[in-house]
Amino acid sequence: MHETREGWLRHAVELMTPWISEQQLEVPEVYVSVSFPTTGARSGKTIGQCHYSSKDGRPHLLVHPYLDDPIDVLETLLHELVHAVVGGGVGHSGPFATLAKALGFEAPMTSTPASPELKWALRRVATRGLGLYPHAALQRVLPKQTTRQRKIVCPNLDCPAYDIEKGTPYLVRMSKRKFDQWGAICGACASSMEMEELA
Repeated sequence: MHETREGWLRHAVELMTPWISEQQLEVPEVYVSVSFPTTGARSGKTIGQCHYSSKDGRPHLLVHPYLDDPIDVLETLLHELVHAVVGGGVGHSGPFATLAKALGFEAPMTSTPASPELKWALRRVATRGLGLYPHAALQRVLPKQTTRQRKIVCPNLDCPAYDIEKGTPYLVRMSKRKFDQWGAICGACASSMEMEELA
């Protein structure tokens, strides 16, 4: 039994590391924590993130506090671990897609749903190796809209317009109605942008 979420997550990384080692790749030392991501935090659209900008060079893997199902947590953690292995600047294509598919993830690569075989393996890790996930999920409480102009942010952490020092994404403002109707594309990296809920 683990007393902390971080202990559970660290142990999960240890148990899943051999899967990546079998692909002749090295898993770096990582930090793991339960935390809100820098984009899509309130909505829960972004359920995990990998940050590469720590002073000691170790990637930080974040799992959203809305998640409490052990299989969902492990699926998210493994996705972010793939990012840590292939490094920054790759996004969800190339080496990321190759490793993700080898581990049992399916398209689309931005969300990587687990194949039935990978789900089974994750369930085995959870039940036989980790035990209960010591976390009570935060309830989603979205504040009432007070302005028509909403922040629309680029979710791509590798976007050239992402401010690494401040940890702030490229953003524009537009009405929810227009965003729902037309969407938005980042002018810096051409990624599909996301609406950020008011804090």
